[in-house]
Amino acid sequence: ITLAPPTPPKLAEPRPPRLTVHEPLHVVIVGELYAQKGREVVLEVAENSDFRLVRFTLVGLTSPPLPNHTQLLETGQYEESELSTLLNKIQPHIIWLPSLVAE
Repeated sequence: ITLAPPTPPKLAEPRPPRLTVHEPLHVVIVGELYAQKGREVVLEVAENSDFRLVRFTLVGLTSPPLPNHTQLLETGQYEESELSTLLNKIQPHIIWLPSLVAE
C-alpha cells in the first residue's frame, strides 16, 4: 500500500469585477452563518445599508432562517467543490468574514 497526500482541487484564478460608479458594492459572506459566525452583525449591517449602494449575498445558509424583509440574499447549501464556480457566477467585489470567534 502506498500512501500519498490528496491532490488539492484546481481553483479558478480569482478575478473580482471592477466596481463602476453606477452599481452597488457586492459583498459576499461564505459558509454557514450562525450567531458565533456574526449572524446578527451581518443582519444589522445589511438592514441599515442603502441597497442602492451595497448588496449582500450569503453563499451558504443561516439558522434560524433569515427574516423576509432582509437585504441579504441567501443562496443555500453548496458543496465545497462548487464554491469557486458559485463565486465566479455571483461576481462579488469583496468577501466578508464576519466571524466573532476564532475558527
